[in-house]
Amino acid sequence: MTIGAGRLVSNVMEVLWNVTISLDQEKAYDKIDHEYLWDILKEYGFPIEFVNLIKAMYSKAKTSIMVNGVIPAPIKVKRGVRQGDPMSCLLYNLAIEPLAAALRASKKLKGIKVRDHAKLIAKLFADDTLVYLGIIVSMKWQ
Repeated sequence: MTIGAGRLVSNVMEVLWNVTISLDQEKAYDKIDHEYLWDILKEYGFPIEFVNLIKAMYSKAKTSIMVNGVIPAPIKVKRGVRQGDPMSCLLYNLAIEPLAAALRASKKLKGIKVRDHAKLIAKLFADDTLVYLGIIVSMKWQ
């Protein structure tokens, strides 16, 4: 934490604290619900043909997990996006964008001001989210 600025008004000292909170979504790529993903794609205006193509890629997806050197029968993949697939990063970003939009639209989050640029509230990269809080602390004395 760093103190960004301080000012004295009458008998009140106001101090602006710049705080960064780091959020790491554990196994984030594995937790994307497919129905939610289809809804998000439609909400963002992707053509239904594209949505159906993505659905087709995931509708019959199966995986096997080797246990003690034995590969059992495949199991159906019911959620998540495939790690290592170049499209997965983009699909994950689309799925997480409503969170980013909610953070940016929040009236309660003040963010931090970086020089002459607009306020910075959140940065999202893959499954890591940084939320910047600008908190004004007022201290009175007599």
